[in-house]
Amino acid sequence: MLINSENCKSSGLLSQFRLRLLLAVGITVLLLVKSASAEVFKPVQIFFPGNFQGQLSELMPDLQFHESAAWKIPDTIDSFKRDRSKTSIVYAIGNDSDFFVPLSYFTQGQLERDLIARCNPSVTAVSAADIEVLNSNVINRGFRQRLFTNLDSEDKSPMFKPFMQQKFDGIDFWFFNFIEPELCRNLQSMVFGTDTIDDPVRALNRLNPGLGPESFSISTVYGDFAMFERIAGEFRRRPGIHFLIQVPMSGQQTPLSNYNPTRSENVFMMTFAPGNRFLPMLNIIRKTHGFPRLTLRMLPLAKTSSINARHWHRDAIQALKPGLFETLRVIPTTSGSSTSARRFNPQAHAHIIRLSASTDIAITLPPDFRHLPDNVVTTAQLLTCMPNDRVQRFRLSGAELQSLAELLVKEHGMSALAFSGCDFSVLGGQLREMLISKQPIAAEKIYSVATTDTTMRDHVMKNFLAGRTVERYDGNCVWNCWKTILKTVRISDSNLFE
Repeated sequence: MLINSENCKSSGLLSQFRLRLLLAVGITVLLLVKSASAEVFKPVQIFFPGNFQGQLSELMPDLQFHESAAWKIPDTIDSFKRDRSKTSIVYAIGNDSDFFVPLSYFTQGQLERDLIARCNPSVTAVSAADIEVLNSNVINRGFRQRLFTNLDSEDKSPMFKPFMQQKFDGIDFWFFNFIEPELCRNLQSMVFGTDTIDDPVRALNRLNPGLGPESFSISTVYGDFAMFERIAGEFRRRPGIHFLIQVPMSGQQTPLSNYNPTRSENVFMMTFAPGNRFLPMLNIIRKTHGFPRLTLRMLPLAKTSSINARHWHRDAIQALKPGLFETLRVIPTTSGSSTSARRFNPQAHAHIIRLSASTDIAITLPPDFRHLPDNVVTTAQLLTCMPNDRVQRFRLSGAELQSLAELLVKEHGMSALAFSGCDFSVLGGQLREMLISKQPIAAEKIYSVATTDTTMRDHVMKNFLAGRTVERYDGNCVWNCWKTILKTVRISDSNLFE
């Protein structure tokens, strides 16, 4: 009986041990399953190079070159991509070039495009500014691979890709890029021809992308916040998780954050800091159920390191110098020192615009010209001594033209205006004896007029031309006028300089 009692005790202890072991194994399995369900998805990191706004490299008024920290971006992205535990995507958002910034204009945006190419983007968007800085003849096949979702080519082959769908480590990603139609107003005849800039929401409905519940979409939006909200509303109706990025234009305000995305149902909304100082990076950690966890960072480029940035910038600038410092005009120095300050004559500004635009007259509110540093006028000096501006053309009858000139003189005074191709005197606020090409103005005759965008925005000019037809913009600009005319037309120094 003693032996049986000991056996029973041993058997009971063994059963307790087995029970505890099974319980421990069960708890461990549950923890492993829970952990596995939380970590089943590979984290995603998305880099957004771009939005340089023409400031990748700047030509300063003293003709020195300023290098931005954006040259570090390719090496910065490469350093993060070394982490193979994460899925890496590079979405170049565009808005890199600027028609009104000297080096960006001079290189037609090539400086910025070369740096973006070094980032090896998976997809690249385009902005209206990127397109305008290009001559329409050099929009090549590579550039046409960029995204422009709401450009409607109807039945023709699209000039740009409307969207892109691609799987990254099995994740279904869609990319879109919307541009407000008004931003493309000056590009219509010059670039797009018969293509039309569609309303973004209508374009999305027309394309009807096959988004599914597991899809992710990323959209860049160039436009005001009202348009942005309309696009967000459309994506809320569609399955999947959607990231919308507003890229504000110069002077445009946005309520969105560049560090904390705003969620509205299945849509996450955000904006970015300027790309010449920060590299935006979005980290996405997906979950089995519910919305992903997001971290939006603006990586300060000043604090990153790069072994290539300095020589990339140096080599690019060295290649530009021969064209930038091409001599356009040498001013004789017999009457003074070669270093004496000179400034272009505002009346010469109107004269050069008229010659380049081939119109009967030109009327401008001339810019403030900076003084030239010496007697050799180069392309670099032209680009830094005056702001760029679009050259616009319209037609008026002689009677209308005289009335417009009188209104402008009355509002601004003769000293603030520049005329070319016409002569007149002012008496009692009225124009007398107005001549066009040395002939008396004919009230019924139609005359062609050249001016600038800045002048067109003047309230007197704007009100007068309201309802009248302005010719389609042909891509000509002030910098091009000056460079072309100085190289091809002889203008006396007394007329060219103050």
